[in-house]
Amino acid sequence: MNGKSKLVLGMMSGTSADGIDVALARISGAPPNLNARLLSHASVKYPPELRKEILRVAEQRPLIAGALSQLNFRLGELFAGAAIAACRHFRVALSKIALVGSHGQTIFHQGRPIPYFGSPTASTLQIGEPSVIAARTGVPPLAACHAGSWAQASRITHWSIIAIRPVSSAAARNSLGAINPCSGCCQRNRASKAITCRGSIRKIGWKSTRN
Repeated sequence: MNGKSKLVLGMMSGTSADGIDVALARISGAPPNLNARLLSHASVKYPPELRKEILRVAEQRPLIAGALSQLNFRLGELFAGAAIAACRHFRVALSKIALVGSHGQTIFHQGRPIPYFGSPTASTLQIGEPSVIAARTGVPPLAACHAGSWAQASRITHWSIIAIRPVSSAAARNSLGAINPCSGCCQRNRASKAITCRGSIRKIGWKSTRN
């Protein structure tokens, strides 16, 4: 990244799977001196039946590969729809967005290494197909950031995305990991604005409460 500032979107859904948080930020500078300023944030609620399926998968219920593939691409559509709806809500044209960062939806999180085929292994898995996000928005995606940092760090704490106080789970990750995929990993710490997402998402963004 050069010194010129850029508008970027950050998206994620926490392990409670209640919806997708979208953050709009302006980033300037160049590594290692990047500056980030949060401009706005919003949330889009998952359809209830889809949320049930996400939680069922996260609880490690039986699942065939085909169903996981379908869920991955369906969530990609929902994340793309959330990005489009959020930009409409922010009154920012998608053409002005330089990058979409998508954490995706966590469905598995093994924080501490456990024996696996002869080697201690820790892992995390997030889905929400980034190629679908790219195709629907026309904006380059940045994905697998959580798995990438996990691959480089053999520890239970997450790495912060940017050094600012998070105002939604899309802005930064919290400091403590969670082995149970439904217990507190990557949760928002402040209420986000609710928005309506048209098209593939037909629900109204939820009225969340402060933690």
